[in-house]
Amino acid sequence: MPYVRTRILLQGILISLVLLSTQAWAGEKITRGSSWEIVGNIDLSQGKASIFFQDGKPVAAISGNQYAPWCRLSFNTKDKERRIFDKGSFKITKVGYDDEAINDATTSYTITMTLKSTDVPDVNQIVCGSWDGNSGNYLTVKQMGQAMTGVMKLELKPGK
Repeated sequence: MPYVRTRILLQGILISLVLLSTQAWAGEKITRGSSWEIVGNIDLSQGKASIFFQDGKPVAAISGNQYAPWCRLSFNTKDKERRIFDKGSFKITKVGYDDEAINDATTSYTITMTLKSTDVPDVNQIVCGSWDGNSGNYLTVKQMGQAMTGVMKLELKPGK
């Protein structure tokens, strides 16, 4: 009889752990039709096709704090000259959520948003993410706003 109780207890613990590990992320879901709006300046260096931001400042991809929220804005082409964008709206046409184990205790969580813009037709996508414990938590709208503060603002598509 103690064996049966122990087995039932262990099964209950295992089921609880599975439910916790597969629990849905509680943040806001970014949907198609949402948009990013430039509210500051984006200064893209000559020969670059992307730029990373943390706390509203451009950062080198490798030197940024990967545990803090970051966003990378990408373009289809590298210009031979420096480009500065001070206005524009970017409609989100596709959204993908991805996670990648960095090690046993750390996972990279990213949200990839494919963009379309008549203002800046060369824009491709914006990817926002951070490293975290294996929590399953992607960045929230507020955290993405922190990464892009003073540069771009995310406007969610109104719910139906």
